[in-house]
Amino acid sequence: MGRSLGSAPALELASRYQTDFEGLIIESGFAFTVPLLGFLGVDTRALGITEADCFRHIEKIRTVYKPTLIIHAQYDQFIPVSDAEVFLKNSPAAKKALKIIPRADHNTILMIAGRSYFETILQFITH
Repeated sequence: MGRSLGSAPALELASRYQTDFEGLIIESGFAFTVPLLGFLGVDTRALGITEADCFRHIEKIRTVYKPTLIIHAQYDQFIPVSDAEVFLKNSPAAKKALKIIPRADHNTILMIAGRSYFETILQFITH
């Protein structure tokens, strides 16, 4: 499981070591690095940084065939919910799901979802 910036190592491990895990959970993960860097104040254009220079999360998720759960906040102010939708669309996993937490933002996702957050994960790993 990887949350936010932790989605980078989670996707890296999932794409490299699929025989060593049972599934992938991404919460508030970023599909594209350049927009996130821009949001954080990095002038990627001036530095000549493109998506090809970054994490390549779309390429990585396309190689993960293990069950995949994507959780994202409806009002994430750092990483748009469309990134979660891109992950879902590009995942080749036979078992995959997207859970959008209504009314939550990037840092309130667990507080807003409450028990349903854990129920979603439990249902994913037990079915």
